[in-house]
Amino acid sequence: MIVYVLQTVIQVLGYLLITLCLGAGAAVLGRRLTWRVAYADSLEALFFSTSLGLGVLASLIFVLGLLRLLYAPVMLALIVGALFSSVKVWRRLYLRIAVEPSSSRSGPRLSWFVVISVFVLVPSIVLALYPPTEWDTTLYHLPYAKAFAQEHRLLFLPDIRFPVFPQLVEMLFVFKLLLVDDVATHFVELTAMLLTALGLVTWGVRLFSLRSGLWAAALWLGNPLVVWLGTSAYVDVGLTLFVTSALYAWTRWSESRDSKWIVLAGLFAGFAAASKYTGLFFVGLLLAQATIEAVRERKMRSVLAFMLAVVVACGPSYAWIVYLTGNPVFPFYSDLFGAREWDTELAQNRGVPPGRHLMGRVASVMRFETKRIFGGLDDLLLVPYRAVFDREIFDLQPPLSPFYLVLLPVLGPLGLLRRKTRWLLITSACFGVFWLLSLQDLRLLLPVLPLLSLALTSEFDRLIRRHGGRWRLLSGAGVAPYVAVAVIAPGPLYAAHNVHEKGRLPTTLEQRESYLSQRVAGYDALRWLNRHHGRDYCVYVLFGAELAYYAEGRALGDFQGPWRYQRVLDVVDDGRRLYLELRRMGVGYLLVLQPGSAVNPPDDQNFHSCFKKVLAKQGFELFRMEPTACLAGTENGPV
Repeated sequence: MIVYVLQTVIQVLGYLLITLCLGAGAAVLGRRLTWRVAYADSLEALFFSTSLGLGVLASLIFVLGLLRLLYAPVMLALIVGALFSSVKVWRRLYLRIAVEPSSSRSGPRLSWFVVISVFVLVPSIVLALYPPTEWDTTLYHLPYAKAFAQEHRLLFLPDIRFPVFPQLVEMLFVFKLLLVDDVATHFVELTAMLLTALGLVTWGVRLFSLRSGLWAAALWLGNPLVVWLGTSAYVDVGLTLFVTSALYAWTRWSESRDSKWIVLAGLFAGFAAASKYTGLFFVGLLLAQATIEAVRERKMRSVLAFMLAVVVACGPSYAWIVYLTGNPVFPFYSDLFGAREWDTELAQNRGVPPGRHLMGRVASVMRFETKRIFGGLDDLLLVPYRAVFDREIFDLQPPLSPFYLVLLPVLGPLGLLRRKTRWLLITSACFGVFWLLSLQDLRLLLPVLPLLSLALTSEFDRLIRRHGGRWRLLSGAGVAPYVAVAVIAPGPLYAAHNVHEKGRLPTTLEQRESYLSQRVAGYDALRWLNRHHGRDYCVYVLFGAELAYYAEGRALGDFQGPWRYQRVLDVVDDGRRLYLELRRMGVGYLLVLQPGSAVNPPDDQNFHSCFKKVLAKQGFELFRMEPTACLAGTENGPV
């Protein structure tokens, strides 16, 4: 037991150390780049500097990938360079700690901050230490980072569901994979989750009050969905950090008209767009607002500054996507831009004829999307309820905080009457309409949760201040920490429950293998292939695309792309035809997951001649293709 505890402590310290180095390097680099920006206080400077530094470091890693320089020594040089990029920053920090007297400003007691921090951080840190098993992390987020780290360059990966995507956050995963391992990638999103909370505190102080900011951060961290995404290798929390930074910087520009702030807003909006296509919404939103302001003031300089910053931040990512595919939003809207081999389900449902002229295709898409918006408005209004009580519709993803169910209908209409909260709520509502055009996945709403949290808690704080006599229990200065603990509780409690469900934390390679074997159907088959063939094999996984990350060799099979399941399903009833189809793909093994696939291999002589079962356990069967027995007497050689 003592050995296990020591291993766990050493592991945690290692992950925290590399995360601290990344965060400190980002903070120093970002502060150096914004040295002339007039921040309100040290916390605001820390938030913007670290967020900007993370975006810049990820962009530099992207460029290094284009130059085929993704090596561990290069990553070390990059982070050391970031850490020592500014002597001024370190000197000011030293003077603040060693020379300046401690601040005597009033605020919540330090002990409360320590208690709340431990209450929030410990369960989340432990949850982040488990090996990756979440669906999209092993489907394409980590396969991107793994392939880039192995090949030391950026690649188009046709074997996975989305061969290329906006990949800015994945660049930070590459950094962690090259220097540590895949568990360390979870701490990228954990850092983004905590930075977003810090941004809400400072933004709340700027717009409303310290109490509003603290409660907004607590409401954000109290979402089980946020904790789940913030402790895994998804990119949604990183996207949310950049969106929050962009909108916060925009409000600072709106107040001061200092051009530095609109440049920062453009950079952060560009980083958001380079992280995920949904970030393009905020580029368009802020561009529209900047244009309106420019027309009103008859000054176009702000619009040009914003767009130039956006292009600098996301231009390389989209230029790379267009170069590879010809479609700036690949694989979406392939009925407009081409590359229909990777048609999404939405593109197939639109049913746009491929031979139709461009304007006709655009008109068809617009008609289809308009119907989706008006037909889905009621679904949007029901999201807070369904996210808690009807989670099956969202594939049982962790819920949102139940506090939204009460705060939104009660305080939302009141917030629309106040200018500052109105902008936050209308922006959130507009993004909700935009969400109806997407896959309507609950986690895709994450970018506006900080906005909603800040608007609702500020309105709650305003009501308490206005009616302090009636709500004396809540209006007392010492009550704020208790409210924060109550609001934040669902997040850490979810993390603690999830840790309990996952069981003992793996600290060795053997424990990791056992953990993945128990929780990932088909993992043992890929482990067997990895052990016997290394990277020299190709397996077709029927209805198991999420296993791509665990394969050292090639793992084919998905609902779209050149190796789509339909090619196999069309011939699955005949063993010889199945063999020939897989052989055309270059496959040497067939992995069938059971149950779940609802497709069984044919029980005929042809199949038994062409395929030999080499491994079978509960949940899967692995077959080796037998070219000699199957095609004896033909001119075809072995696979």
